[in-house]
Amino acid sequence: AKNYGLGQVRNPSEREAERALHGAIFEAATAFGHLRRLQILRRLAHGGATTTERIMEELRMSDAAASRHLDKLARRGYVQVTRTGRSVTYALAGSSKTPLHAQLFEIVRATWSDN
Repeated sequence: AKNYGLGQVRNPSEREAERALHGAIFEAATAFGHLRRLQILRRLAHGGATTTERIMEELRMSDAAASRHLDKLARRGYVQVTRTGRSVTYALAGSSKTPLHAQLFEIVRATWSDN
């Protein structure tokens, strides 16, 4: 619990540290709890930065579904959002939110058959 990479939790009690760790694990792991989010991550890993429209077209998702899943991935720190005027581009984040997030993503990436 002491080395899970949440810098905002300093000198907590053991119980607080455990609660924060469980929250971080849940938050990081739920990014991979839906097939569409996995499809988006895989697309970004292999195809580079893209727009919502391209995600919709390539992965056959509605605007609402693509936006919802991209937002969840961005909040969890796996996807970086770049806004330029009216244009929005999504890419894999250059760095992970925490070491835990990085480790979980590496586990998921290792299961992709085309790695």
